[in-house]
Amino acid sequence: MEKISIEANNQEHQEKFKQEVGDFAGKIFDTNKGGEERFNAILVIAQKFIKAGILDENKFIPELKRCSEIEDKNQFINQMLIILEPVLETKKTNPILIEEIQRDVFLEQGKFIKLNEVLSYGISWDNAHIHFAPAKELRKEMGIKGSISLVKDGLKKLAKIVEQDEKIKKITATSWIVTEMPTTMERLGFTITGLIGKNLKDKHFKGDKRDISQAEMPREKLLEYLKKE
Repeated sequence: MEKISIEANNQEHQEKFKQEVGDFAGKIFDTNKGGEERFNAILVIAQKFIKAGILDENKFIPELKRCSEIEDKNQFINQMLIILEPVLETKKTNPILIEEIQRDVFLEQGKFIKLNEVLSYGISWDNAHIHFAPAKELRKEMGIKGSISLVKDGLKKLAKIVEQDEKIKKITATSWIVTEMPTTMERLGFTITGLIGKNLKDKHFKGDKRDISQAEMPREKLLEYLKKE
Protein backbone atom coordinates (compact mmCIF):
# COMPACT_ATOMS: atom_id res chain seq x y z
CA MET A 1 0.00 0.00 0.00
CA GLU A 2 2.82 2.39 0.90
CA LYS A 3 4.58 1.68 -2.41
CA ILE A 4 1.39 2.45 -4.35
CA SER A 5 1.01 5.71 -2.42
CA ILE A 6 4.60 6.78 -3.21
CA GLU A 7 4.17 5.92 -6.89
CA ALA A 8 0.91 7.88 -7.05
CA ASN A 9 2.62 10.84 -5.40
CA ASN A 10 5.53 10.70 -7.84
CA GLN A 11 3.09 10.54 -10.76
CA GLU A 12 1.27 13.58 -9.41
CA HIS A 13 4.54 15.53 -9.16
CA GLN A 14 5.47 14.47 -12.68
CA GLU A 15 2.13 15.65 -14.09
CA LYS A 16 2.52 18.93 -12.23
CA PHE A 17 5.99 19.47 -13.70
CA LYS A 18 4.65 18.69 -17.18
CA GLN A 19 1.94 21.30 -16.62
CA GLU A 20 4.57 23.83 -15.52
CA VAL A 21 6.59 23.17 -18.68
CA GLY A 22 3.45 23.55 -20.79
CA ASP A 23 2.53 26.80 -19.03
CA PHE A 24 6.06 28.09 -19.64
CA ALA A 25 5.82 27.24 -23.34
CA GLY A 26 2.49 29.09 -23.47
CA LYS A 27 4.05 32.13 -21.85
CA ILE A 28 6.90 32.08 -24.40
CA PHE A 29 4.30 31.93 -27.20
CA ASP A 30 2.35 34.88 -25.76
CA THR A 31 5.30 37.15 -25.02
CA ASN A 32 7.37 36.54 -28.15
CA LYS A 33 5.88 37.40 -31.51
CA GLY A 34 7.17 35.40 -34.43
CA GLY A 35 9.22 32.26 -34.79
CA GLU A 36 12.66 33.83 -34.43
CA GLU A 37 11.81 35.49 -31.10
CA ARG A 38 10.36 32.25 -29.71
CA PHE A 39 13.35 30.25 -30.94
CA ASN A 40 15.83 32.61 -29.26
CA ALA A 41 13.85 32.85 -26.01
CA ILE A 42 13.72 29.07 -25.60
CA LEU A 43 17.26 28.40 -26.82
CA VAL A 44 18.77 30.59 -24.08
CA ILE A 45 17.20 28.32 -21.48
CA ALA A 46 17.61 25.09 -23.44
CA GLN A 47 21.38 25.64 -23.58
CA LYS A 48 21.54 24.78 -19.88
CA PHE A 49 19.88 21.43 -20.51
CA ILE A 50 22.15 20.85 -23.50
CA LYS A 51 25.22 21.61 -21.40
CA ALA A 52 23.98 19.17 -18.73
CA GLY A 53 23.69 16.43 -21.37
CA ILE A 54 19.90 16.21 -21.07
CA LEU A 55 19.12 17.54 -24.55
CA ASP A 56 21.01 16.49 -27.70
CA GLU A 57 21.98 19.78 -29.39
CA ASN A 58 22.15 18.30 -32.92
CA LYS A 59 18.63 16.87 -32.60
CA PHE A 60 16.98 19.53 -30.44
CA ILE A 61 17.90 22.74 -32.31
CA PRO A 62 16.39 21.69 -35.69
CA GLU A 63 13.27 20.46 -33.85
CA LEU A 64 13.03 23.75 -31.94
CA LYS A 65 13.41 25.69 -35.20
CA ARG A 66 10.45 23.86 -36.72
CA CYS A 67 8.39 24.16 -33.55
CA SER A 68 9.01 27.89 -33.19
CA GLU A 69 7.32 28.52 -36.55
CA ILE A 70 3.99 27.03 -35.38
CA GLU A 71 1.34 29.74 -35.15
CA ASP A 72 -1.33 27.85 -33.21
CA LYS A 73 -0.69 28.17 -29.46
CA ASN A 74 -2.03 24.76 -28.39
CA GLN A 75 -0.15 23.01 -31.19
CA PHE A 76 3.01 24.89 -30.21
CA ILE A 77 2.68 23.82 -26.57
CA ASN A 78 2.02 20.18 -27.48
CA GLN A 79 5.02 20.07 -29.82
CA MET A 80 7.26 21.69 -27.21
CA LEU A 81 6.25 18.99 -24.72
CA ILE A 82 7.28 16.38 -27.28
CA ILE A 83 10.73 17.82 -28.01
CA LEU A 84 11.30 18.45 -24.29
CA GLU A 85 10.49 14.84 -23.42
CA PRO A 86 14.14 14.19 -22.33
CA VAL A 87 13.73 16.95 -19.72
CA LEU A 88 10.47 15.40 -18.48
CA GLU A 89 12.12 11.97 -18.28
CA THR A 90 15.13 13.35 -16.39
CA LYS A 91 12.72 14.87 -13.89
CA LYS A 92 11.78 11.28 -12.98
CA THR A 93 15.33 9.93 -12.73
CA ASN A 94 17.30 12.95 -11.51
CA PRO A 95 14.95 15.59 -10.04
CA ILE A 96 17.81 17.24 -8.12
CA LEU A 97 19.64 18.05 -11.37
CA ILE A 98 16.49 19.50 -12.94
CA GLU A 99 15.90 21.65 -9.87
CA GLU A 100 19.47 22.96 -9.96
CA ILE A 101 18.95 24.05 -13.56
CA GLN A 102 15.59 25.58 -12.67
CA ARG A 103 17.29 27.68 -9.99
CA ASP A 104 19.88 28.93 -12.50
CA VAL A 105 17.14 29.82 -14.99
CA PHE A 106 15.11 31.48 -12.24
CA LEU A 107 18.03 33.74 -11.31
CA GLU A 108 18.94 34.67 -14.87
CA GLN A 109 15.40 35.27 -16.09
CA GLY A 110 14.56 37.48 -13.12
CA LYS A 111 17.99 39.15 -13.03
CA PHE A 112 18.14 38.39 -9.32
CA ILE A 113 21.24 38.37 -7.14
CA LYS A 114 21.90 35.06 -5.42
CA LEU A 115 22.22 34.99 -1.62
CA ASN A 116 22.31 31.18 -1.33
CA GLU A 117 20.64 28.11 -2.87
CA VAL A 118 17.11 29.10 -1.84
CA LEU A 119 17.15 32.89 -1.60
CA SER A 120 17.92 35.73 -4.01
CA TYR A 121 16.98 39.38 -4.12
CA GLY A 122 16.46 42.45 -6.25
CA ILE A 123 16.33 46.12 -5.31
CA SER A 124 13.74 48.61 -6.53
CA TRP A 125 13.72 52.12 -5.09
CA ASP A 126 13.61 51.71 -1.28
CA ASN A 127 12.59 48.05 -1.41
CA ALA A 128 14.70 44.89 -1.30
CA HIS A 129 12.49 42.14 -2.69
CA ILE A 130 13.45 38.56 -1.86
CA HIS A 131 12.70 35.60 -4.09
CA PHE A 132 12.45 31.90 -3.19
CA ALA A 133 14.14 29.72 -5.80
CA PRO A 134 12.74 26.28 -6.74
CA ALA A 135 13.88 24.05 -3.89
CA LYS A 136 11.43 21.20 -3.33
CA GLU A 137 14.06 18.49 -3.82
CA LEU A 138 16.49 20.44 -1.64
CA ARG A 139 13.85 20.62 1.09
CA LYS A 140 13.39 16.85 0.87
CA GLU A 141 17.13 16.39 1.31
CA MET A 142 17.61 18.94 4.11
CA GLY A 143 14.23 18.75 5.84
CA ILE A 144 12.11 21.71 6.93
CA LYS A 145 14.55 22.71 9.67
CA GLY A 146 17.50 22.77 7.28
CA SER A 147 15.52 24.74 4.69
CA ILE A 148 14.52 27.38 7.23
CA SER A 149 18.16 27.64 8.34
CA LEU A 150 19.10 28.38 4.72
CA VAL A 151 16.45 31.11 4.54
CA LYS A 152 17.78 32.64 7.77
CA ASP A 153 21.31 32.47 6.36
CA GLY A 154 20.11 34.31 3.24
CA LEU A 155 18.35 36.97 5.30
CA LYS A 156 21.49 37.52 7.36
CA LYS A 157 23.53 37.99 4.19
CA LEU A 158 20.90 40.41 2.91
CA ALA A 159 21.03 42.31 6.21
CA LYS A 160 24.75 42.95 5.66
CA ILE A 161 23.96 44.39 2.24
CA VAL A 162 21.04 46.51 3.49
CA GLU A 163 23.16 47.84 6.35
CA GLN A 164 25.42 49.48 3.76
CA ASP A 165 22.52 50.90 1.70
CA GLU A 166 20.53 53.41 3.73
CA LYS A 167 17.97 54.01 1.00
CA ILE A 168 16.47 50.52 1.54
CA LYS A 169 13.62 50.91 4.01
CA LYS A 170 11.75 47.61 3.72
CA ILE A 171 12.06 44.00 2.60
CA THR A 172 9.23 42.27 0.76
CA ALA A 173 8.43 38.73 -0.37
CA THR A 174 5.73 37.76 -2.88
CA SER A 175 5.13 34.04 -3.26
CA TRP A 176 2.78 31.09 -2.83
CA ILE A 177 5.08 30.22 0.08
CA VAL A 178 3.81 33.30 1.94
CA THR A 179 0.26 32.01 1.44
CA GLU A 180 0.96 28.45 2.56
CA MET A 181 3.46 29.17 5.35
CA PRO A 182 2.30 32.39 7.05
CA THR A 183 3.37 31.30 10.54
CA THR A 184 6.90 30.52 9.35
CA MET A 185 7.10 33.86 7.55
CA GLU A 186 6.00 35.67 10.71
CA ARG A 187 8.61 33.82 12.78
CA LEU A 188 11.20 35.02 10.28
CA GLY A 189 10.13 38.58 11.02
CA PHE A 190 7.66 39.30 8.22
CA THR A 191 4.15 40.71 8.44
CA ILE A 192 1.64 39.19 6.00
CA THR A 193 -0.07 41.93 3.98
CA GLY A 194 -2.43 39.64 2.04
CA LEU A 195 -3.10 38.23 -1.43
CA ILE A 196 -1.86 40.21 -4.42
CA GLY A 197 -4.35 41.63 -6.92
CA LYS A 198 -5.32 40.04 -10.24
CA ASN A 199 -3.42 42.58 -12.36
CA LEU A 200 -0.19 42.01 -10.45
CA LYS A 201 -0.63 38.24 -10.59
CA ASP A 202 -1.30 38.30 -14.35
CA LYS A 203 1.84 40.38 -14.86
CA HIS A 204 4.30 38.40 -12.74
CA PHE A 205 2.68 35.00 -12.09
CA LYS A 206 0.66 34.35 -15.25
CA GLY A 207 -0.47 30.72 -15.41
CA ASP A 208 0.25 30.05 -11.72
CA LYS A 209 -2.96 28.68 -10.22
CA ARG A 210 -1.73 29.02 -6.63
CA ASP A 211 -2.71 31.89 -4.34
CA ILE A 212 0.13 34.42 -4.20
CA SER A 213 0.53 36.58 -1.09
CA GLN A 214 2.89 39.34 -0.04
CA ALA A 215 4.77 39.86 3.19
CA GLU A 216 7.09 42.63 4.34
CA MET A 217 9.40 43.61 7.16
CA PRO A 218 10.97 46.99 8.00
CA ARG A 219 14.67 47.59 7.56
CA GLU A 220 15.22 47.67 11.33
CA LYS A 221 13.76 44.18 11.75
CA LEU A 222 16.04 42.72 9.09
CA LEU A 223 19.12 44.31 10.65
CA GLU A 224 18.37 42.35 13.84
CA TYR A 225 19.68 39.30 11.93
CA LEU A 226 23.17 40.78 12.26
CA LYS A 227 22.98 40.20 16.02
CA LYS A 228 21.99 36.55 15.68
CA GLU A 229 24.41 33.66 15.72
